[in-house]
Amino acid sequence: MSFKIKAFYNSGDMNQPIYSTPEQPGVNGRTHMNGAITLNMDISDPDQLRNTISHEKVHVKQIRNGQLSYTDNNIFWKGKAFPLQYSKNSPWEKEAYEKEIPLKNKK
Repeated sequence: MSFKIKAFYNSGDMNQPIYSTPEQPGVNGRTHMNGAITLNMDISDPDQLRNTISHEKVHVKQIRNGQLSYTDNNIFWKGKAFPLQYSKNSPWEKEAYEKEIPLKNKK
């Protein structure tokens, strides 16, 4: 038997750690199951950093509210398993792209 215990504080207001790390080309950031965010250390544009952080914070919220999780083999979105691969069209990514701070030079 399992159950979720609701935090006695507003976990949405907590700051999560953000680290700058080496990344594969084309990967701007990642959100880890513990809520930490890692950013590609090659990003130097402050506008791109804000954009990427806002995108990854959507994933932090998705993980905290139980919608999103992942293992070494699968991503789980609202209880349904998906292959562990990136797709801009996946529901968790669509939401993150919709809610991210847009780039200033992007129309």
